[in-house]
Amino acid sequence: MNVQAITATIAHEVRQPLAAIAANGSAALRFLAKTPPDLEEVRAALKRLISDTYRTSEVFDGIRALFGEGNQKRKQVDMNEIIFGVIQSSRKELRDHDIDARLELASKLPPVEGHRRQLEAVIANLVHNAIEAMDATTDRDRVLWVRTKASSHDAITVSVQDSGPGIDPKRIDGIFGAFFTTKSHATKILVIRNQLFNQ
Repeated sequence: MNVQAITATIAHEVRQPLAAIAANGSAALRFLAKTPPDLEEVRAALKRLISDTYRTSEVFDGIRALFGEGNQKRKQVDMNEIIFGVIQSSRKELRDHDIDARLELASKLPPVEGHRRQLEAVIANLVHNAIEAMDATTDRDRVLWVRTKASSHDAITVSVQDSGPGIDPKRIDGIFGAFFTTKSHATKILVIRNQLFNQ
């Protein structure tokens, strides 16, 4: 991977938690400016800000592991828990873009072995890209669906779908290329097989 690709990866990963930190800081100031100040909302915004600060640090740890020697320990992770956490962290962005997030998470989903923070980054990127894809949508509701299901005894499927306008058929062949982006409707499928995380 060249320097330009690495730089793009870092910028993409860090942008989201930094935006959340700025948003929660601004929210805390707004709640403090009320008469009387809404201290409960200030406290909640500051807690989210602190959490996003830690998340930024974890993003750097994940990037270092990704481009390093890959010796970060893999653990059993619950993808439903990861998805729920990402949606909770993204709720202000979803609300600001007037997007209804709908989760259809399979019960008793088997755990997978992987790097928790890297998997969080994958889901966060898919959600963020879906939000951007719906920016121009005005003729129908803006809806984000996130679904999980067990695909087989050794794999689960995560899908992220938006109600954007659609992928240009001329670009369909390139959608799985590195750093490909489009602001249009798509269902992104992530199939996680345990053996992929045991290499």
